[in-house]
Amino acid sequence: MQQKESGLYIQKPLIEGTNEIHYVEDPIKIGDSAEELLFFILRLNPQIDQISYIISYPELYHENDYLEWPERIWLPVTEVNREILQGLNSLYRRKLETLFICSSVVTRDGDSAHIPMVKLNINNDKYLTDNTKGIIGRQRGAFINAGQNYQFWGFDLMADKEWFRWTESCQNYKSELDNGVYKFNNYQHSERSLDVGFSAHNIYSLPRYGKDIIHEVRNVII
Repeated sequence: MQQKESGLYIQKPLIEGTNEIHYVEDPIKIGDSAEELLFFILRLNPQIDQISYIISYPELYHENDYLEWPERIWLPVTEVNREILQGLNSLYRRKLETLFICSSVVTRDGDSAHIPMVKLNINNDKYLTDNTKGIIGRQRGAFINAGQNYQFWGFDLMADKEWFRWTESCQNYKSELDNGVYKFNNYQHSERSLDVGFSAHNIYSLPRYGKDIIHEVRNVII
């Protein structure tokens, strides 16, 4: 991949069957918000036509045996902007609900694809070691500090089969951390992701934590 000033030249095929090169202004950087990371990924992948989100309810946070995730709501990329997302977030927070962005997207050709996403059970930059980063394999993307945990969002779209293989490999990965053995078994986004066929991450803080805490990019891998 070539870099030039403030942009990124993307030369890797973005999804199976394509081989496009795109120039992206305003690359993501440490200190940017999760919201800005989402906008960056959309600029980086102009073939995305729709993204999806779910509204999670209090029982989803606490109940390991929650059997059904809420139905996905689809949003055209042309309607994805800061005002819309923050408006939805404010609306749901008043009802103690949270907006979760889903990995699943639809391309302009009508194909199903995924933004790679995983949730890491760590809560400090010091745990972003090479071993921890090994969980995501050879993916380009960014790690977000989401307060109680970290998230990884990949830059390159995955077709369904590739996403299933990658998500399963993330779950099977074990890494030794300073505080013991790392286990990728979070109740919201591990086995459940494969069961329902998508991952879902919040880009704004959960209502139960009071004020809305900014989720911040802490590491970028390109």
